[in-house]
Amino acid sequence: VLTLTSGAATSTFSVSRTGVLSYLRGKAGSICKLVWLDRDGHESGQLGDEALYEDLVFSPDGQSVAVTVRDPATGTRDIWVYEIARNLRTRLTSDPADDNFPVWAPDGRTVYFASNRGNASVRNIYRVEVGGTGVATLVFHGGGVDLMPSSCSPDGRHLTVMTADPTNLYDSCVLDLTGTPSLRVLRRTTFEEGAGDFSPDGRWVIYWSTESGRGQV
Repeated sequence: VLTLTSGAATSTFSVSRTGVLSYLRGKAGSICKLVWLDRDGHESGQLGDEALYEDLVFSPDGQSVAVTVRDPATGTRDIWVYEIARNLRTRLTSDPADDNFPVWAPDGRTVYFASNRGNASVRNIYRVEVGGTGVATLVFHGGGVDLMPSSCSPDGRHLTVMTADPTNLYDSCVLDLTGTPSLRVLRRTTFEEGAGDFSPDGRWVIYWSTESGRGQV
């Protein structure tokens, strides 16, 4: 298990295809480190150097980790990729805007992410190739709705997306990536619904909701 200690205040989880769970915990805005834990919770090593880490997620093959790193000087976020075997961190995005919420495509060569590039007031969805030129491509513009991707379907045809606007708070949606990308609501009520992760067979989506009065899965 790779865990982030002293990290952001939200609960963020990722599970590799081999059953390894990664999770983020701690206080926002503090220096963090990525540490390996065994099944008994004992620390067995560290990945990379300490930094302002957020949004930790394993690649489909479990050999790399995409993570958001916040620049302590500018406060902006970019996405980096750790190659686990070599303990080597490579910068994936470098735009002055905020780039965060990385999501791996099943091929392990593409990362989707959220960004407010172009002085946008909200985040839209982009994609970038790992090991490529570093140039990101706009995938979907939310038209003023804040978009945060959370999972890619096993066939690579859909993204689960958490949306936020002044009237509906957080909703769970699905972005169809085939043809002209289109967004449809997965779950929208008077409560908040967020995130969303595909099951390994792509038939189910797990998400959180405040319908019970507190956040539950």
